[in-house]
Amino acid sequence: MSEKVRKWERIIIFRQGRLGDTIVAFPLIQALKKLFPAAAIVYCTQNFRRKKRLQGHEVADLSPYIDQVAVYDFEDSAGEKYRDLKRKLKPGKNDLLIYLPYNRIQRYQILRDWLFFRLLNFRHMICFKENWNWTYFYARKQNQFRKEHLRLLDFVSGAGIPVVCPERCDLRFATRWAADKLTEWGIAGADFLAVCPGSNMPSKVWPAERYVRVGKEWHRRTGMPLVIIGGPEEQEAADRIARRWPGYGFSACGASLTETTGLLARARLYCGNDTGGMHLAAILGIPCLAVFSARERRELWYPMYDRHIVLRENMECEACNLEKCHTEPPACLAGITVDQVLEGLEIIYDRSEK
Repeated sequence: MSEKVRKWERIIIFRQGRLGDTIVAFPLIQALKKLFPAAAIVYCTQNFRRKKRLQGHEVADLSPYIDQVAVYDFEDSAGEKYRDLKRKLKPGKNDLLIYLPYNRIQRYQILRDWLFFRLLNFRHMICFKENWNWTYFYARKQNQFRKEHLRLLDFVSGAGIPVVCPERCDLRFATRWAADKLTEWGIAGADFLAVCPGSNMPSKVWPAERYVRVGKEWHRRTGMPLVIIGGPEEQEAADRIARRWPGYGFSACGASLTETTGLLARARLYCGNDTGGMHLAAILGIPCLAVFSARERRELWYPMYDRHIVLRENMECEACNLEKCHTEPPACLAGITVDQVLEGLEIIYDRSEK
């Protein structure tokens, strides 16, 4: 690496998405901070004014290595975005822009974004070529995919910066709140199973009744309490499930992101859908039993690191990218049984360290 590359004053990471999309970028951000400890890390992402769900710029606060978050409104015109980011970013001659949009980016969008950032006066930009090549790779169904956090690391390495995936990621979270909540529930110090039965996409949701059956049987076998995590919009459904686990089931839906992270950091295992909660558990090193639909490409969004088990059916209609399937439950999830989930939990439970 040249001496000039080692003197970046700021590294601006352009990354779109929400909870999971942001979390999978944390290993790269930590690796960049290790390589360039004097550089300020700026995370540039969008805000959706019309949508209430947790957004990427809120998730970025979990990383202790992000020094600034620059947010633009997705609904704004190109001119409004230009003026807003020009004011917030103030590109300098020793700034590096790393371009990491969502993985289904189209080539015309890459060209548009390259021109946009050039007009913003960024002199040094990387990963446009890698994203351009990826559009061809992604379109071919027979290709095997790396996990998303590794794809991002590969792009930056391929652009000439030798980042190495950290063995663990550091996060900020509410340790005291989590301890107080577990004490309130009477399970302080106990191993517990974190369960995430919801999702903002109906096509990813394994039937709630099956989660109820898994929880009952898992508690019978292990005596382990169950803690449901999720967003405020999932609170009512979570409460209904928790009532089916009398005395050993608790709902933390509606807790803040740092509070949820504090709880997950104390969990023994995770069981749930392909959600941001799964990525959060995985980055904390919690072994995950993940129930996956076939809406996305195999492997791409599997939980980061190892120690996990993913249950996913092979389907002719896979990679449909539907947010709501034509069947209820989705055909790719209907075939995954309670016994399969329990068997997977037994495996990761036996090999996990207390």
